[in-house]
Amino acid sequence: MDERTTARPARPTTRDRPDPRIRRAAIALLLVVAAGALALSFTGLTLLGALAGFGVLAPVFAVVVDAGTGAASLYWLTAAPGTRRARYARRLALALLAVSLVGNATAHALAAGGPPVPGLAGALVVALPWWAAGLVGAIPPGTLAACVHLLAMQDGPTTGDPDGRDVVGADGGRAGPGEGSGRTPGEPPGDLVVRAASLVDAGRAAGDPVGRTRLARELGISEHAARGLLDQVAARDGDQAGDGR
Repeated sequence: MDERTTARPARPTTRDRPDPRIRRAAIALLLVVAAGALALSFTGLTLLGALAGFGVLAPVFAVVVDAGTGAASLYWLTAAPGTRRARYARRLALALLAVSLVGNATAHALAAGGPPVPGLAGALVVALPWWAAGLVGAIPPGTLAACVHLLAMQDGPTTGDPDGRDVVGADGGRAGPGEGSGRTPGEPPGDLVVRAASLVDAGRAAGDPVGRTRLARELGISEHAARGLLDQVAARDGDQAGDGR
């Protein structure tokens, strides 16, 4: 019996994963940095909102910008690499980070040179120019629209490949889910299964098993999709082993 067909399916190796202790420490430090950055950013953006004329609702402006940045960043980190969703989430996250950066810098630069207003620490007896106040006022509805669009891209009905890549049908047009490839919706494309099987077989032959993290990196897909491909490769190996008996 062929040894390749009876070998056990590849599982993630220790080289595919960071040391758990280092990962936990890094996550803890990242949470500390995030908490501090959010608190300081909230102060600066609240001041900017006050200068733009939001009044008692100035803190809400800071919440909108920081929450929108967090939502876009989460989508960016979890979307399959190379998809429209990932690219849009990346652009939105970077744009909101730029808004926060410029807004904080502007507010603190103004606060550094003027007297405080009673009841609003650090605010100035000045107002932003009309055009700057207008730009600041457009940020909350713009952020809402961008986040709703991102949510629709992630959870709404899609066409083509589940990872967001278009599939061309037999007539040359854009195919619906599962069309043009002979597969059911949610099933990985056949070429991905073949490529995954080739990588898994090559890893076995080299004595270096391929796990889901490495497979995701090699194929440019999410780890969730890579796990599904490994299951399909394992099922293929089981079928081949059964045929060889």
